[in-house]
Amino acid sequence: MFELVMSTALGAASVALYVQEHRCSRALARFYALPVGSAARRSINEHELRDAYWAQYLVFLIGIGMHTLTLSAFIWMQ
Repeated sequence: MFELVMSTALGAASVALYVQEHRCSRALARFYALPVGSAARRSINEHELRDAYWAQYLVFLIGIGMHTLTLSAFIWMQ
């Protein structure tokens, strides 16, 4: 049962990584489509955009880790 929990957590993490990379690349494409001197492009840079998406992914991983630990503890107590 523990193996099922761990494989599910790893599967969720890998799917989330794929989704975040796709979302980040789409956001970067929209960023590069902005005119070079525009106020919208000056208000944010590429690194801030990437950092925001990776911060979302890390928060998701922390959530997966907490749920995995909780579920593992409940399985262990059975």
